[in-house]
Amino acid sequence: MAKEAIGSNATFTGPQQGLTVIGDYAYAYSGVLGIDTTETTMLEFTTGSEIIVAEFNFTVTERTGDQLFGNIYMNGLKLATSWSGLSTNNGEPSYPIKLIIPPLTTIKVTGDNITAATREFAVTMIGKVYE
Repeated sequence: MAKEAIGSNATFTGPQQGLTVIGDYAYAYSGVLGIDTTETTMLEFTTGSEIIVAEFNFTVTERTGDQLFGNIYMNGLKLATSWSGLSTNNGEPSYPIKLIIPPLTTIKVTGDNITAATREFAVTMIGKVYE
């Protein structure tokens, strides 16, 4: 089997809101963001003609008493919410949310802190791409 050439998009240049596809794999990393009581967009992208079997993980990077939520929207419809508890498990990801993302779908992932302070929150998405 011949090896596929990997393009310049294979270089990680830092977190962003977009999706990166490399061969049969896809990823999106929000990086650590300050999330307050306003629902904040962490990732937002539209897929191409492929199907992606994806896993989303939310991580609180601070040990606090706050309750943070991660929301996943597909074409404007909320499909899933992940509760990151009282942020007592510093740096531990939430339970993964696994979704099949159809072709030509807009994904929006948001974070919301239902308490008063701004806290550090991150989301990662990794996936397998099927043509």
